[in-house]
Amino acid sequence: MKNNKKYLLWKLTVTIFVATLFLNCGRKSRNIFSFDTKDTYKLNILSLPAPQNLQLKKKGNKNILTWNEITKTLVQLKPPSDKNNKDERPEVKLIGYNIYRFAHRAFIPNHPLNSKPISKTYFEDQPSKRYLWCYLVRGVFECLDKKYQGPTSLIVCALNEARNIF
Repeated sequence: MKNNKKYLLWKLTVTIFVATLFLNCGRKSRNIFSFDTKDTYKLNILSLPAPQNLQLKKKGNKNILTWNEITKTLVQLKPPSDKNNKDERPEVKLIGYNIYRFAHRAFIPNHPLNSKPISKTYFEDQPSKRYLWCYLVRGVFECLDKKYQGPTSLIVCALNEARNIF
């Protein structure tokens, strides 16, 4: 008796699945969810400029990073499909730079050393441990009230000497 009920339940399940499959075959599927599909500009992050000429200088126990300022921020934006907005392109502004430090042969960290993007083109760091420290810089840009990080600069490395505590 129990096996007969299980068989009937299984047969009903398979029949419903097959019927659903064949009844929807060849029909255009309906969108049952309603989302706001407002066209927006598409920003290709790789089209943003990267900091150039990153250099690392040692001064005592400090590592001093310098790089060239990003001046050219002409970025290709893919416009929305709206034909009326051809002339109005949003501005891409450079906010500042993020600095990343990581040990040699380690992963690049998710969070920069600085809490907010810095506007200067130099950065002083005084690591406390003796490692071969590597650095890179990324530009931070703003477009349509969203922040984007540009491509990375080249990576520079320097050995931090141990300090004498005595």
